[in-house]
Amino acid sequence: PKIYYPMDKAEARKLFQLPDDLFIVGTVAVNRGGLPSRKTWVENLQAFAMFAADKPNVRLFVHTDLADEGYEAGIPLRPLMASLGILDKVLFCDQERYRYGGFAPEYMRHFYNSIDVLNAVSNGEGFGIPVLESQAVGTPVIVGDWCAHEDLCFAGWKVEKHEAHHWYDAQQAGWVYIANPVAIADRMGMAYRTWTGMACAEGIAGAAPYQIDTVIRDHWLPILAELEHDIRTPRSRGVLRIIRREEVFS
Repeated sequence: PKIYYPMDKAEARKLFQLPDDLFIVGTVAVNRGGLPSRKTWVENLQAFAMFAADKPNVRLFVHTDLADEGYEAGIPLRPLMASLGILDKVLFCDQERYRYGGFAPEYMRHFYNSIDVLNAVSNGEGFGIPVLESQAVGTPVIVGDWCAHEDLCFAGWKVEKHEAHHWYDAQQAGWVYIANPVAIADRMGMAYRTWTGMACAEGIAGAAPYQIDTVIRDHWLPILAELEHDIRTPRSRGVLRIIRREEVFS
């Protein structure tokens, strides 16, 4: 919360020289590994193209590597955007700083405060922390109602499972969902129609329990105390002797 908190939107946009009258969809997602993309870049960009077709005042702001030369086997995004006719409506973060470092902590606070909705639909997430960062500043999110994201949407819109095609991945022993671009575009439209520019209190409250001080106090410290108790109790003999390498391989 010392980094991610609500700001005046106009003030946040000054860093990027963005006008106040734009409706901005943001994306914070890695671009690596080729196709199929875990972050469903193709479907999300298709969705934005549908959404933006009749709206001159909308933009997509992407915080990612554009992989112009296939860096980390990423999808070259500029040609894809050009083929969808949206290249002139997309804003990019500084590519050199994204790849090699150099963004100050407050940069992302300004980013999340400057956008109007974060589109974070993907086909799988172990956690998906950008949706919490975005909601912590009061910016709503669009996510898929599967994987970790189904539990982390406090302010925003979900794409439902029946709006995605899916298959069973035996390696993960679970189902993989890829959202229909039409459904994602529909949620962008919902965000656009309810656009107020005001911080969303539900998102701020929902993200609060995940702040690091709270996690340490409520979860880590009790677990560490239990472990210490187990180690120190007589029934736990602990480490009796370190086995030397030569004893094992003699």
